[in-house]
Amino acid sequence: MYLSCLKRQPGNRSVLDNCLRSLGKAGGLFLLAAWVGAGCGGEKTGQEVARVGDQALTVEEMASLTSRGEKGLLSDDEKREFVLQWVDTEVLYRQAIREKLDQDSRVIHAIQQMEKELLAAELMERRVGREMAIDNTEIEQFYLDHQDSYVLAERRVRARHILLESADKARLIRDQLDQGRSFETLVKEASIDTATIPRGGDLGFFFADEMVPEFSRVAFGLIVNEVSQPVRTERGYHIIQVTGIQPEGAVLPLEEVKDDIANTIFALKQRRLFDATIKELKNNEKIEIYWDRIDFDSPLEPTGKG
Repeated sequence: MYLSCLKRQPGNRSVLDNCLRSLGKAGGLFLLAAWVGAGCGGEKTGQEVARVGDQALTVEEMASLTSRGEKGLLSDDEKREFVLQWVDTEVLYRQAIREKLDQDSRVIHAIQQMEKELLAAELMERRVGREMAIDNTEIEQFYLDHQDSYVLAERRVRARHILLESADKARLIRDQLDQGRSFETLVKEASIDTATIPRGGDLGFFFADEMVPEFSRVAFGLIVNEVSQPVRTERGYHIIQVTGIQPEGAVLPLEEVKDDIANTIFALKQRRLFDATIKELKNNEKIEIYWDRIDFDSPLEPTGKG
């Protein structure tokens, strides 16, 4: 349905982004051509990054067209893909104009409908997409009211590890642990897992199926603070220490789910604001729906080419 894309989800994606995504790749390409084409009436300024005939894409336009992206900053590969897609779109757009597709009644209707959706989405973005304060009291109350949602269905463990490249090195480090050297120090000195070194080798809590079987079998057989013998996986040799265990049926601590709860509350508030906005606007319009004229038992089919 047309308004489905207006249901904004928590995070950085805007309502308009959702509408663009709902149109699919082809719709996005067409919109890109339309947006760039809309700005070609006057003399362009700025450094060009691509040109097709008399139509140019400038650095400034590229920044503007990508400003609604989820991640904010594009990678080098994404920038190249964007420019190549712009060229493809412009080529297709120019040929479509040559073939007078812009005069086709179906295309005209689709453009008009797309304009309605984009304007509706932008209105809701401005009405509903604003930041809303969520305080700790709300989060704590939601947590207490919905604790059943945060009960573990199976056991989890928290572990840290030292990853070594060879069995000999792993045995040497394991001996040093037996001699009293600290786990944190040996992580910094010897581990080749650069991602976990800043955290002292910490892997956080995980379920058994989130790690390779060889690792999980050992980790889930340890008690808290116990250190394993070297464990071989495809990544190398691990020395594992379990630092925490959460049994099946345990309730996740508030701090672990706080961000998720905040996102949920944000979405609920936006949903309420969305519904209130739609209700207010509908009250100002004369709306008639003739349900009896719709055959719900058979698919809708176009009546003609138009």
